[in-house]
Amino acid sequence: GPRRCILVADDVAANRLMLSEMLRHLGFDVQEAADGQAALDSIRRAPPDLVLMDVRMPVLAGLQATARLREDPAMQMLPVIAVSANASLDDQQRCKAAGADAFLAKPVDRGQLIGLLTQTLQLRWRSA
Repeated sequence: GPRRCILVADDVAANRLMLSEMLRHLGFDVQEAADGQAALDSIRRAPPDLVLMDVRMPVLAGLQATARLREDPAMQMLPVIAVSANASLDDQQRCKAAGADAFLAKPVDRGQLIGLLTQTLQLRWRSA
């Protein structure tokens, strides 16, 4: 199928790089944002197919950015996967309450990431 685009929003450059490289190797186009406000701006300019949103970032945190996305009728269906090192049940529930479709704990496990991408984007994988 067509190449999908994923926005990686994380304030830590090393985290963005790691996720971006992992996604590129899987065949995705990748956009990056260093905070929640930059993520919202990027989404408005060129909507991706999915957002990996770090929960804690400066300027505008990921939870607030996700909640703002859900307020926009044009962006309510955009899949958002919250990403956080705080993986308690309370943290996961806060992410869901803000509008995240799924939760991914840091450090990111490649298999879990692929599983969430498969489920969220309804992908069928093929080998090249």
